[in-house]
Amino acid sequence: EEERKNEDERAVKKLITKEEKKKWMTWWKERNEKEKQEIWINSKHWIVNNQWKNYLKKENLFVICDVIDSYITYHTYEKSFYFYKKKKKKKNKKEKNDYEINQVIFYYHATAYLQINEREVSINLKELTFKELLVCSYNSLDNEEFNKLTTMKMNIMDMNENVIDSDMHILNALENGKMVFKITWSPLQQSSGKKKVIKNPLVVMIAISEYNEGFEWKNLKNVKERDVKNFKQLFEEELQYDFVSNNTPNMTQEEIKDYLDETILTKKLRKNVNKYDGLIMIICGHGDNGNVLVTSEGKAVSIDEIRASFDSYRMESLKDCPKIFIVDACRGRSAPHAIELRGFENKAKPHQIYGHNDDGFLTIWSTTKGHVVADSSLLSGSMKEVIIENYKEHTLNQMLHQIRDKIRKHKSGEWYCVESQDTTSYDIVFAANNRN
Repeated sequence: EEERKNEDERAVKKLITKEEKKKWMTWWKERNEKEKQEIWINSKHWIVNNQWKNYLKKENLFVICDVIDSYITYHTYEKSFYFYKKKKKKKNKKEKNDYEINQVIFYYHATAYLQINEREVSINLKELTFKELLVCSYNSLDNEEFNKLTTMKMNIMDMNENVIDSDMHILNALENGKMVFKITWSPLQQSSGKKKVIKNPLVVMIAISEYNEGFEWKNLKNVKERDVKNFKQLFEEELQYDFVSNNTPNMTQEEIKDYLDETILTKKLRKNVNKYDGLIMIICGHGDNGNVLVTSEGKAVSIDEIRASFDSYRMESLKDCPKIFIVDACRGRSAPHAIELRGFENKAKPHQIYGHNDDGFLTIWSTTKGHVVADSSLLSGSMKEVIIENYKEHTLNQMLHQIRDKIRKHKSGEWYCVESQDTTSYDIVFAANNRN
């Protein structure tokens, strides 16, 4: 008796389900393509056009899903149709239907938007995959942008500066609403495969934070309070490299020359008695046109000349050693806003400097030629954090990309544009000098 009763109930339920399914199949066929494209059902938030709200009820959700599944199975489209749903297991696993639909998304065509330089283009994704997005992105480039691919790497980012490189990133973007991406470009790094590990370099820092009164140059408190501290923590404390820095925050043109001569003499660099395997030169202070460091009395010292004094001709003992120059100083006058800057404040006479780069140099500038940079110690702070966290697994070039990304995401990042000039034939790797 009980078994027969259950059979009757199942038959009635099957009949109801069949009738319901037939009704919703008719309803679905009546919907036009635009409507099918716009449906978005969420168990917590029903984000749909008003015209759908009269039809869609939570109790109809499972039937609608079955209808659409059947429609996809038995129909062929010129344009692809997608159905994506998430299932969440219930705590009570004894139930036959031991899941509930957490989110259901129906879409007929997936439209994404690409921001390329100053223009925005729309693309139709035939598949929700990174490969499809990449192909569409390449097809959206104009001739000038396409020619960039010979020297630059194309990156696809979301509007929060996160890299898009997987299918899951595409699905996440769809769930979050409008799919908007942007194209960015980065230098195409062609590694020679060779690596040079530096474990015992000499680190020399020139930090000028105080400037004489009566000149256009303000004091730079963050050079003294933060930059010196950051670079000491990185190179002296973490990596345990031989680290020297000027003792006074005020340095004249002659004092800088004397300081460098004294360092070369006391560290016996001309014969490299201490067997240094690299040189790291850090320069922080006000800068000017022509790649110069402004001294405390308002004169200038050529950064190119400082670099040339350690080339393979003048310092033959270091010819096989990588020489890394880190320069955090302005390189001109251009600035979008008036903030505390490491550069021009009033009109000043530009300095014409002639210099050159030799093999074995990697120069890292906090900004590009002609621009000022903020006195926020963002370069030193970012370098310290990224290198301490990653130097055991990554080369310096790889970490430079991470440093740039970190700076771009900072609220003061618009004042920095980290530029590197590399004349080495190898990748540089840092290794801690465990003196103990």
